[in-house]
Amino acid sequence: MEYKYDLAISLLDEDAQIGWEIVNKLGNPEKIFFYKKDVDEITFTNGVNAFCDIFSVQARFILVLYRENYGNTDWTAIEYSVIQERFKKTIKTNNSPILFCKLDNSPNPTWLPETYIYFKISQLDKLIRLLRKRITDFGGVSFPQTAEERLKISIAKKKYEETFQNKVSHCQEVADEARTEAANLKDKLFKKLEKVASENSLNFRDNTEHFSSNIPIATLSVNFGSISIFLKDNQMATNSIEGAFVEIIIHKNQNVLKKYKKKFYITSNNIYGWRNIDNNDFVTSEIFVEIIFQDLVNIISNSY
Repeated sequence: MEYKYDLAISLLDEDAQIGWEIVNKLGNPEKIFFYKKDVDEITFTNGVNAFCDIFSVQARFILVLYRENYGNTDWTAIEYSVIQERFKKTIKTNNSPILFCKLDNSPNPTWLPETYIYFKISQLDKLIRLLRKRITDFGGVSFPQTAEERLKISIAKKKYEETFQNKVSHCQEVADEARTEAANLKDKLFKKLEKVASENSLNFRDNTEHFSSNIPIATLSVNFGSISIFLKDNQMATNSIEGAFVEIIIHKNQNVLKKYKKKFYITSNNIYGWRNIDNNDFVTSEIFVEIIFQDLVNIISNSY
């Protein structure tokens, strides 16, 4: 059977950051269904049918991040029902393509056998290794685990990296794509902050100044409650991204609370996004916005 995804992740919205971390550590994100990542794909479909199809037949393996209240929200209730039926059909063979990962000490689902072993998320790296093994055992090839497979991928990544770095210093197309993605990042961050501020009656003010330049530079400066967020695309040439980066600063009363610097990057499977100055930890703009927002929530929560 052909599967669209090798992994589908089911979780509560409050655990989205863990979902992003799993996607990043496994790699090959196009073979993972995670609603925060794939929201655009299901926006204009029948959501109920789409989620049912994904968790019943389109995903080779399913990871459930389980905690109290899972299955009681609109979307997890749908996923929960489908996953439950699939689990009951496959557990009889002692070879179920479903892994439940406990995030708290809430009671186990009543329909699960008492002997069923949960994986507890005390160490994320152990969960990633287990997922790679289980998905491979079920015929998946998206997340290699043998030394030979990893070596082959490492060599291919090195060759691609050399090709990309050659384009960094002098390539009009890559420079244009970098500016476009910086503008995309700015828009996504603005919309996220504006929406959350509106839903929670927080002060939100756009203070962005538009610089006059022969290069269209993405900039953003907003107040979110008592916190200020500043974004600037530091690209200095029209045909090169050598030394360029996007900088985002969260501050309050001129005190810097959090700072990010990331460089534009295109993965070998043509996914656009950002990585750290030392070329590690690639994230898409969607993931980057979620990381910024989660940090912002932590900052605001700790201030009360």
